[in-house]
Amino acid sequence: MTTTVTEQRRGEVSREIGTNGKMSGARSFIIYDDTGTLDFNDVIDNNDLPALGTPHPSNSFIIATSYSIRANQDRDGTYEVSYRYEPYSALDGNVIDGAEPDSGVTAFTMNVGLSIIDIWKADPTLPASKSDPAREDIGGTLVSEGGYPISLALPVVEITISQRFEGYFDAGIFLEKVGKRNNSSWRGFPTGSVLFTGVDVTQDTLGNNEAQYKCAYDKYYHMRQSPQRDEDGNPKVTLSGDDPPVPTMSVYFKQPFKSTTDFGFLPF
Repeated sequence: MTTTVTEQRRGEVSREIGTNGKMSGARSFIIYDDTGTLDFNDVIDNNDLPALGTPHPSNSFIIATSYSIRANQDRDGTYEVSYRYEPYSALDGNVIDGAEPDSGVTAFTMNVGLSIIDIWKADPTLPASKSDPAREDIGGTLVSEGGYPISLALPVVEITISQRFEGYFDAGIFLEKVGKRNNSSWRGFPTGSVLFTGVDVTQDTLGNNEAQYKCAYDKYYHMRQSPQRDEDGNPKVTLSGDDPPVPTMSVYFKQPFKSTTDFGFLPF
């Protein structure tokens, strides 16, 4: 049995999109087989028809929220399938699992990568205060050569929250959040380990917005090592013992992102 799916064309327009306060759309298909035995279950199971929740091909901000099937009275095994397209907010369960029903959050993405940083000591002890580290040696094992650091490939996580919504977008509220770390545990990440790095927003002429909120996780809480320095500005290395002398040096943690904030401003 061969099944044929054809989208109905009305003049030169194959897909209808209209606005009644909100964007909406419609599509219509004819489906039939070469034996005339096609039934409703065959139509429902057909993979060539759009699936509920998929975007309209002419506007990604509206998705298929419902459809109806009507049998053709003039030909056996032939059906017309009509789809209704509405904004994401019109579909229950349109957001990812765990997100608020009306949040418009469509994705939570984590990309694990590497950041190359300078270190003087390996396996350091993290300070009690991650926002204002005490000027105390970080311990660990000295790995620098003659006071020069080595490079460490530090695993980091780039986090993106994708959201779709309608209407005016007030970017001003995010300006004071950029460059601040989470002041409490957030999405399973420890307090102070996630940095809000910014938001990208695209708005079309119909007022539909697609936003991507970006954060970064760092197991060192975004602190970086800084060695004690001599008067000449070079790292201060002290030699002790005789055969051979053992180099020692003091290394401290510095926090370039001292401020924290409540990450409740991020959608989810």
